[in-house]
Amino acid sequence: MLSFASKNVKKIIKSSQITRFKSISSIVYNYFLMGPEMVYIPSKTKRDFIMGMKNRNFLNNTCFPLNVSGKIIAFELCTRYRCPVASYQLDDKESVLESIHNYFLDLFGSSVEYHLKAGYGWRDNDDRIPNLQNLSVCSIRNSRFANMTNLQNFLASNLVSKRIYMVDKGEDSFDPESKFYQTESIEGELSASATLRHFQGRQAVVTCH
Repeated sequence: MLSFASKNVKKIIKSSQITRFKSISSIVYNYFLMGPEMVYIPSKTKRDFIMGMKNRNFLNNTCFPLNVSGKIIAFELCTRYRCPVASYQLDDKESVLESIHNYFLDLFGSSVEYHLKAGYGWRDNDDRIPNLQNLSVCSIRNSRFANMTNLQNFLASNLVSKRIYMVDKGEDSFDPESKFYQTESIEGELSASATLRHFQGRQAVVTCH
């Protein structure tokens, strides 16, 4: 939490935690899925929670503002997960995660893999996916009711370098020029056999509907 306070404090923490930082191989953003929306460091035995995200309407009166990558975000402390929780309004939810991600990019750079887990189109407010640069892994569970245009736009502007896991219940296939086909590996259940025809990566393990 202190690392949000200032650039100087962040430098001190970064220099004093070199060994700890080297042990971090990936950061996961659990976004839109059932259960708490959390940012965590995964391991074989547990999840090390960094922070959560929460609708601002459910915050208590103990929240405090912090500047995160140029965006003022209200936080509160979560006793259950022992980590800070960032608040959002529904209309700026994705920009909150974008600011958090930009902060981690500045802190860790490309030394860790960034993994976005997103359920898409399952609720009325699920039709926006944050633009997160330098994603290594993206897991999307797509509803058949989802707005495919928004999903196409997300994949057009965000190259996921290593792996996309997708359960796609939609009816439309991706544009042949989409960066979706440029990732190194695709896994999951997809609705169109065009996936294999346009895929440019190394490995595709898919079940076509």
